[in-house]
Amino acid sequence: MILRGNLAASYGIASLLALAIVAATSARGAAAEAEEAFSVARKTFADNLATLAQKADELAMPREAAITRGWLMPQLSKGIALAIPAAIDPTKPTASAPERSQQWYRKFREYRATYAEALVALASSQIASGQPTAAYQSLHLALRENPEQAAARSALGYRAAPAPLPTITSPRPTIPTIDHPRLGWKRGTYQRLTTEHFQITSSAPAGSITRAAMQLEELHAIWKQTCFGYWSSGEALSARLDGKNESLGELPGSSKPLQVVLFKNREEYLAQLAEQQPKLELTTGIYFGDQQVAYFYADDESAEVTWRHEVAHQLFQETPRRTNLAEDQTSFALVEGIAMYFESLARVDGYYTLGTVAADRLQFARYRALSGDYLVSIEQLLSKTRDDVQSDPDIRKLYSQSAAVAHYFFEGGSATNREAFLDYLAKLYGGELTPATPLPAAILKPSGADFRQQFVGFLDVSDQDLLACVSPATTINLSLGRTTVTDQGLAQLGQFKRLKWLDLSLTKVTDTGLEQLDQLTQLNQLFLEGTAISSASIPAIARLRNLEELDLSKVNIADDDLAKIATLKQLKVLYLVGTPVTDAGLAKLVSLQNLEMLDLRGTRVSADAAEKLKSRIKSLANVLLDSSPSNVP
Repeated sequence: MILRGNLAASYGIASLLALAIVAATSARGAAAEAEEAFSVARKTFADNLATLAQKADELAMPREAAITRGWLMPQLSKGIALAIPAAIDPTKPTASAPERSQQWYRKFREYRATYAEALVALASSQIASGQPTAAYQSLHLALRENPEQAAARSALGYRAAPAPLPTITSPRPTIPTIDHPRLGWKRGTYQRLTTEHFQITSSAPAGSITRAAMQLEELHAIWKQTCFGYWSSGEALSARLDGKNESLGELPGSSKPLQVVLFKNREEYLAQLAEQQPKLELTTGIYFGDQQVAYFYADDESAEVTWRHEVAHQLFQETPRRTNLAEDQTSFALVEGIAMYFESLARVDGYYTLGTVAADRLQFARYRALSGDYLVSIEQLLSKTRDDVQSDPDIRKLYSQSAAVAHYFFEGGSATNREAFLDYLAKLYGGELTPATPLPAAILKPSGADFRQQFVGFLDVSDQDLLACVSPATTINLSLGRTTVTDQGLAQLGQFKRLKWLDLSLTKVTDTGLEQLDQLTQLNQLFLEGTAISSASIPAIARLRNLEELDLSKVNIADDDLAKIATLKQLKVLYLVGTPVTDAGLAKLVSLQNLEMLDLRGTRVSADAAEKLKSRIKSLANVLLDSSPSNVP
């Protein structure tokens, strides 16, 4: 609050403090009112869409009904949903479509235009309450609903309608007429493609280059929304929204394209870069900050998640007026965590998400933190330099926690805390901080609570969180152990078709929650320790033919259930700790000829029965009993 003229002299300090409190309270009140007004507008929009979809059903218009029902983007309790406005509305019927389709579209656009006005009003409130990044995102959402919305176009720097919105496109690669001066490629054997923000030099086929260019430009568009407070300011956006011709700032790649080299395959990648990077074989892509070049290869789609990681580093570092981090700069683990956060980028039905409770990196951090296996203090994590991280014997655990901390800073707490975090990153990359500068208390303790407590609370998954998951079909790992999820949250479990690991340990899940379990046919690890399931769930478990590890510890199962478990021929690890099974039940497991480890501690199984089973399964090297803590000899 800036005091002008003689205002400071006219009031006592106590009075000025009171004025400041009143102003802050008023701002918070206005923000709350704006949020409430937006909630009403969103509900009205949702109701209108539901009515329109119902009408489309009645008129036998399945395409229009499906579009209408799937249009409203979710409000994620954890994660960020973002939109990149399209130059052409993909929902618009063709000119030859029936009149009823045209009528549907007019009504659809009417509802969307009204909702766009609410989003612009929300953006104005967000700017006023110190949330410019959220406002910048809201303005993009407004253009998704109404590409002609004048205030949003003006604020984001786009020409007024009817000029088309810019769209992500990729021109055709060209073939340079000279040998490559650094990589040794002969002319005619490599291509170059320049987009709005990137220049890709590549020995890969043209289709691979074009595909990479589209992905990189998408990432750039998502990064600039997620990190608006890093490269621009609330003052600039406020001025733009007021109609002033204020520059928002310069994005990375705007004045000089970001350099990317795309090799045709992994073999060429290793051959070209091995001398520059020790242990290059452990990488699937790399960004050299001193060269300002990112290197990838094109023949492995699974490596493309690394593109997002490394280009995130590139975007942060090559933003104008930013610099390469010093070798002894602390917060290296945090910087890596932020790059890992961008690995979670997913495209879902015409919009994008970052984070969410199902993000792959987050699963391992949640498992380790909630089980007590690994959780370093935030002070310890932030104190680590590059050398500290790379020499840490628990580097994999440290990386997963670093990713989770980045999730927390981008998704947990309030929007104003996220702005403070982005401001810290701007100062970090701007060279304004010493290696020992800690995160401000406003970021570490946004509500005055202990960071550890807030972070662990953020890692919890509620039923609402799980039901809001928008990409279950692509989720591979899902760690829900020790969370507050219940049967209600597992109502859509069958949609997680690609799951390989599912942990439900020590949750309140019952047989009801596992009714769709047998639809997870790719599952190979299932942890059910301490749940309230019973023999009723065993048939569904027994239909998971790819299971290699199963934990039924402290589950109320019977000897007869083990006959069904014995049909899981791929099973290698089985935990039966604290179950009421006996020697009779154990004998039924003899058909598990791939079993390598069996934990029978706390059961009624005798050492003789365990030894007998071990002698009949050659692969069974480790059997744990209470009387023999290590194994049965």
